[in-house]
Amino acid sequence: MIPRTVLIVATAFPGRLSGRRVAAALAPGLETALHRWQIERWAFESQAAGLDGLRADSDCRGGPFAPRLHAARALVLADADLYRHAVPGNASFELVTDARQRGVPAYAVTAAPTHDLFSARIMDLQVVLEARSESELEAAGQQLATLI
Repeated sequence: MIPRTVLIVATAFPGRLSGRRVAAALAPGLETALHRWQIERWAFESQAAGLDGLRADSDCRGGPFAPRLHAARALVLADADLYRHAVPGNASFELVTDARQRGVPAYAVTAAPTHDLFSARIMDLQVVLEARSESELEAAGQQLATLI
């Protein structure tokens, strides 16, 4: 059976948008188009710690993060400075690498105005969208829903 879960993993964006607020802004756009799918929201704050904090997260969603990623239909990574974090050891890089190794396609949203196509290709991202505000994040979620 084809999975019907999309994981949103977000970092903080400029304008006092915490990782949780970024994920919450992306979700409605995805939920509108994928209304029968499950949209899960996760946030992390430290790139330098890699995925340790996220892997250890086991909250009310019913289990640890890693098995949920491996069983997902898609990953949406919202990283304000995606291209700067596209190096081994940083959480964003490790996350998309883990998804790719498990056959889970990864999509990204960033606030970074430069487009580093080489880094996007290295991370095997399906698409990278740009957004800087809550309304732009919601629009990005709608656009992603048409692609997933």
